[in-house]
Amino acid sequence: MHCIAGVSPDATRTRTVTVDIKTGYEAVDYQEVARVEQLKPLELELRKCESMVDGIVSELEYMISRETALRDTNGACASVEV
Repeated sequence: MHCIAGVSPDATRTRTVTVDIKTGYEAVDYQEVARVEQLKPLELELRKCESMVDGIVSELEYMISRETALRDTNGACASVEV
């Protein structure tokens, strides 16, 4: 959750805006999925778990690719003579 605060030019009033951004499995309306696909409660929980695992795998793949890129950059910098 992110909170943004601002002050008006005359400083007589303030406004706070809270933004809740959901991504991945959190952004899916699973009650609607259960209704449309006629899923039982256990099947719905399995669907949620599957989405969560897919998100974790995707994040791990991203971290591995970033680690590889940073390792390559570090190797390239280490080989440069000063």
